Amino acid sequence: MLPLLYRVLHDCVIVRGLPNPMAFGSIKQLRVRLVTPSVGVAVALLFILVLFVSNVEVWKPATFFGRYSDDAVYFSSAQALAQHQGYVMPSFPGRPLRPKYPIFYPLLLSKIWKLDRQFPENLIWAIRMTEGFGCVLLLCTFLLLRCIAGLARIPSLILTALCAFHPVLLRLSGLTMTDVPFAAIFLLTVLIAHFAFSPGRTFALTALAGVCAALSTSLRTLGYAAVVGLLAYLLYRREYPRAITFCGAAGATIASVLLLTAHYVPAAAANSGVLQNASPQWQRLVIFHTEYIRFQWLMGIPSAGAFFSMLKENCLQLVSSPGPFLAGAFDRRSWLLTAGMSAIVLSGVVRQLWRPEWRALAFMSVPYVAIILVWPYPIMERFLFPFLPIFLLGLVLESQRLVSLAMKNLRAPATAANRILAAGICAVLLGYTVFAGWNYFVHDRRQLLEAANAQAQTLQQKREVYAWIREHTPADAKVVAYEDILLFLYSGRQALRPIALLPVSAYQKNPGSESPDLSKDLAEMCDAPRDAGATYWLATGDDFSLDAQPEKTVTRQNEIVAVLPLVFESSGGFARLYDASCVQRPERDDCKGARAVLFPASR
Repeated sequence: MLPLLYRVLHDCVIVRGLPNPMAFGSIKQLRVRLVTPSVGVAVALLFILVLFVSNVEVWKPATFFGRYSDDAVYFSSAQALAQHQGYVMPSFPGRPLRPKYPIFYPLLLSKIWKLDRQFPENLIWAIRMTEGFGCVLLLCTFLLLRCIAGLARIPSLILTALCAFHPVLLRLSGLTMTDVPFAAIFLLTVLIAHFAFSPGRTFALTALAGVCAALSTSLRTLGYAAVVGLLAYLLYRREYPRAITFCGAAGATIASVLLLTAHYVPAAAANSGVLQNASPQWQRLVIFHTEYIRFQWLMGIPSAGAFFSMLKENCLQLVSSPGPFLAGAFDRRSWLLTAGMSAIVLSGVVRQLWRPEWRALAFMSVPYVAIILVWPYPIMERFLFPFLPIFLLGLVLESQRLVSLAMKNLRAPATAANRILAAGICAVLLGYTVFAGWNYFVHDRRQLLEAANAQAQTLQQKREVYAWIREHTPADAKVVAYEDILLFLYSGRQALRPIALLPVSAYQKNPGSESPDLSKDLAEMCDAPRDAGATYWLATGDDFSLDAQPEKTVTRQNEIVAVLPLVFESSGGFARLYDASCVQRPERDDCKGARAVLFPASR
């Protein structure tokens, strides 16, 4: 790795663009010309990285831990690994479950638990690790712009700084999730592949590219797009020895990760036979945590009509997302306002990918886009995140080309109509630039700070309930909570979410179809808590806020907790803990009135 970095820095940062060394009058002059620019670049990059980390820290990212569920799964699984329990979900009641995510990132996080076992104090180190991957991403961005795009130092530094201020990067870099590490490894793979597949390079670099591509698969499933794309690129070039070397390195790395996973997963977690006698809602909850493909595709897309409906929606989102993504537009009005940027971005990206220098990335993009199109739950700003530098480069170069054409048409002998059109194009580009700058430096920062303050207040109220649970309930108590893993980390009590709803496409009823019914699923919300033996139910003001149809789910939960005795309430009333023993024994005399609400099918 160190020789590769030296070669990259030597080729891209120091030597590129310099004249013949013999043209200098002395070795001293040559040394000055070689060293001074690299020192300036290093200082500028260091300044960008420091600014980036400080901008992440300013919005108190630790307060958002657990809101996306994935981060809590990674961190709790890392705790289990550090405590030698294996790769399991320690928060889930009953038999140990193997999480549906690859093991590589939880293994990294487990080192944090070994260094500091105090939660939530150790969260800061997990966030620092994500910030470290963010710094790697920014360094790769600079080298990609410098080495592959061929930009000069100053433009490369400016675009790298713009990436460092991008709202999505700032948000994701404060979370213990795989988005930033995956993007960093993905871009590093592109950079290494550029050098490894150049004429005259050793096969060791090709093997290194295979290892990096395979490591991306141990972070996210989308990493297989890198492996497949680069292999197809080598076969396209008919470089069969390199293809064999690449396959060998990638295959060995993937096999090692799979063997490592098998080593850490207890034998009991691999046995799914115990699901047969449980309720459908319990089985679905287990599948939700352990089998991504089965839950999202086999259960979430019940018919061909639902599949083509999802495919159409994903296509529309994909072609309309690059502009809003680059501008940092997250609300619907801003999305519509910046949708026109997408055409400019896509045009610029296509022009770049046609260049031989970007050919490897072009091959990687094909399977990547194919996966996105058939993904039942695409969050485009997260899926497009690894392409942030490429989108920014495409936008800048295409805008530069449009401005150049417009300037030609603003001068004689252009017609009045052409001048008006050219002026309109310039005005639109200027408007997009101002809007994106306002989002980057003003609007998004203000939104993040407001959200952080609000999240800190709600988290404080949740922690009051968590502390009460830890101090007043038995160690083997089971709790129903939407943020189940967060409750476990704070209180040490196992918990489960009330229900795992399928993707929206699963509930799109077609005439004569047997698609799942949302009302029926919600009526069975108490089934999984009953199977788990839960005796407490936690309800908060932001439950189900990230789900597809939160209103109906919240209404059903409110019906349930309305017939349960209140045990504890936070100081502001945001979080409420209820006695859910009636869920276990609805036949009790004091529970007969609640039975019809808890289990409507029993009426």
